[in-house]
Amino acid sequence: MNWFKISEKIDADFNNNIKNILKNDPFVQNIFKLYDVPMETMENGLVFIKSKLGKKYAKSNGKEIHINELIANNEEFLKTGIHFIIHELCHWLTRQREKDGYLLDPEEGEAFTLGISWEIKNGKSMEEIASVYLPILSSHFKNKVNAKSLFKRFYENALKIADKLK
Repeated sequence: MNWFKISEKIDADFNNNIKNILKNDPFVQNIFKLYDVPMETMENGLVFIKSKLGKKYAKSNGKEIHINELIANNEEFLKTGIHFIIHELCHWLTRQREKDGYLLDPEEGEAFTLGISWEIKNGKSMEEIASVYLPILSSHFKNKVNAKSLFKRFYENALKIADKLK
């Protein structure tokens, strides 16, 4: 057997063990509900990988969660290290919750915030601003509560900017 086939087997076991832990844990099931992401999305859209990450413990992107092999290879990891997975799972779930990912771009957040600051500077009420911005933000989310939460954050940041730029 080639070394890479052995490695693939180990990675497959690691991936499956983590998924089984997460799928069967009520806390994690509730996290998925909180983010309004079906648990099945993890089964087909996420892979857990042992990686060389230097000093980083873990990192994620839209399809993978990488765990530093130095900690992942510790036989106690599945008992004591799942908090690293939960942390990265939050990032992954956030990306899944938003339909197209465009609002994850910090530049887009700044652009919305500055636009809202302009409206504040010109005397518009929060309700007037929300009537314009909430439909735009809501179109990017499955759960409208998330759009409202993001609008609130943009609005609070916009108030600070508007105050500074008087």
